[in-house]
Amino acid sequence: MASSTQSLVGWIVALLLLMMLVGKGETVCCPSKTIAFRLLDDSDHCSAYEADTHDNGVCKVEVCLDGTHVKGSYCGRGPCNIFGCSCEGGCRAGDTLKKFAEFYGLMHIRDVRFA
Repeated sequence: MASSTQSLVGWIVALLLLMMLVGKGETVCCPSKTIAFRLLDDSDHCSAYEADTHDNGVCKVEVCLDGTHVKGSYCGRGPCNIFGCSCEGGCRAGDTLKKFAEFYGLMHIRDVRFA
């Protein structure tokens, strides 16, 4: 029992030392955002905007900060790690709501907001 406890403590100390050697890095993550909007035309469908229909005719969709749809799981310009961080080329950035509304046109959608 004592030797297994000492072994565990040794591993923990080694791990802490390794973490101190690596130092603090700044990791940037590229998550998506959920936005909601309404359609101006009653014959239009949320699916035309790659969105899901929710209560009271509200459409919801996951988009990146540049207002574009998520490609894959995260919003990096290139591949990201499994946590959506340290993406090659950084994150897709921009004014999410404005870009989404500009892309689809205010003639088709209204009340664009974060959900």
